[in-house]
Amino acid sequence: MKKILLSVFFAFFISISFFYIFNETFPSHKVSDIDDHEFFSEQLSDTSNKIFMLGGSGAGQLNSTLIDTSLRN
Repeated sequence: MKKILLSVFFAFFISISFFYIFNETFPSHKVSDIDDHEFFSEQLSDTSNKIFMLGGSGAGQLNSTLIDTSLRN
């Protein structure tokens, strides 16, 4: 029983260690990190382009006023 408990503790410790190492090395992207990305500030000049948006609330923040104005024009 003691060997099993020690093995579980060791596996848990190794898992947590790998999580923290890789979390610092490869941090997850935040929605606020996309503010300066050129894709999100691009203005489309062609009026025949269609817009297809896919994603949840965390996919990115869109300027709905700009999209509405572009669609009306």
